[in-house]
Amino acid sequence: MTCSPVILAFANLWIGTLASPVPQTDLLVNSPDVRSVLRFDGLTGAFQGNFIPTPRLPGSPLGMEFGPDGDLYVVIQYELEGVHRYDGETGAELAQFIPPLNSQGFGSPHDLRFGRDGHLYVLYGSNNVGKFNGTTGELLGEFVGPGNGPALSFAQHLTFGPDGHLYISSYHTDSVQRYHGVEGFYIDDFIAPGSGGLDGAAGILFTGDGRLFVTSSLNSTIKRYDASTGAYLEDFIPSGSGGLSHPHETEMGADGYLYTTGNGGIRRYNGLTGAFVDNFIPEGSGGLFASSYIAFFPELTPVPALTCQGFEPPADVGPLTVKGNRVLPLKARLVDQLGLFVTGSDLVAAPALQVLFYPGQTGTPIDVTDQALAEGLGTDGNQFVFTGDRWQFNLQTKGFSAVGRYVVSMISGDPAEYVIDPTCEVAFLKN
Repeated sequence: MTCSPVILAFANLWIGTLASPVPQTDLLVNSPDVRSVLRFDGLTGAFQGNFIPTPRLPGSPLGMEFGPDGDLYVVIQYELEGVHRYDGETGAELAQFIPPLNSQGFGSPHDLRFGRDGHLYVLYGSNNVGKFNGTTGELLGEFVGPGNGPALSFAQHLTFGPDGHLYISSYHTDSVQRYHGVEGFYIDDFIAPGSGGLDGAAGILFTGDGRLFVTSSLNSTIKRYDASTGAYLEDFIPSGSGGLSHPHETEMGADGYLYTTGNGGIRRYNGLTGAFVDNFIPEGSGGLFASSYIAFFPELTPVPALTCQGFEPPADVGPLTVKGNRVLPLKARLVDQLGLFVTGSDLVAAPALQVLFYPGQTGTPIDVTDQALAEGLGTDGNQFVFTGDRWQFNLQTKGFSAVGRYVVSMISGDPAEYVIDPTCEVAFLKN
């Protein structure tokens, strides 16, 4: 099974309910004026410490996102300007992923987003977007530049929409412009200048249930637009609700609440109604001041569980009494959560054999798997082999000489790839 046990969620998908389908993860908040990225508990808002273990970053952190590799990518302005890469678990700096590019026509970086193609797109203060190799950081070219549609003015945020196109907020023109997601050419002003009273366009959020929110910083509102047409629908969060002041970015948590940056801390709003819930992270907590960007840690998806349908005869009943050098054929089928048979091409790590020995048939078991010997199938160590339409292991029982009870089970060859639950097992006795 080629899927990874940890699936990174790079868009906050919302299912239209405040019941969280996955655990709420911790969140990171940048604090540019004090040059830090702070970590807070995703359930309580309690300060957990500086995620990046340094008193002060080399410059002011702005846009940030977890990459496909699980590491954190942060835009840094001023000193050591560029995009820096940090370990996604420890916060340790790994590299300056993208250096300053002023000499190549790019200004100071502002925001960034990974595309569906795995490449990294960086928004610069010169109102252009650079496209970079998502693995090496190599500049692949200018993706959006001057002369490509109406001029952007103090562009704040970029994101890819559900249609695969790139959306950029233009602060001074009070609009959101759309560009082709593959070729980068201008398509339209998806949200027309000043639509619905938009004033100081900043954060853009597409939700999994088909809604679109845009942060209107200068009049302190969060506006909702039709995600297909860009038409204004409502002020989802009215001006100043709960003390909202100059909001910048808004994100949807796994708990279904909207989290909004701005003056005064991180405020939380009901994702269904827009009603103010609380000042989840007050300004000053952990030294937080004038936050502008947030990032939730990647959500964890449970490892897939496969079902073993039971060993086939003669290992379908037990305990068996084994004498001499008998070979015990262990054959079984695995099915996935959709009821489909799992074959050898579906798994990276084949299922494995585990043998536990119970002296005197009871008591604490001893793992004696290393005594298992395969015969005839060329099994690698204690791995099952997929042959025909089932998994098989020919167990040579002469490798087990102690008198007692043995329990043989099929287990996962890599618990990080999949688990087997329920599993197959059979017992045999050596007298």
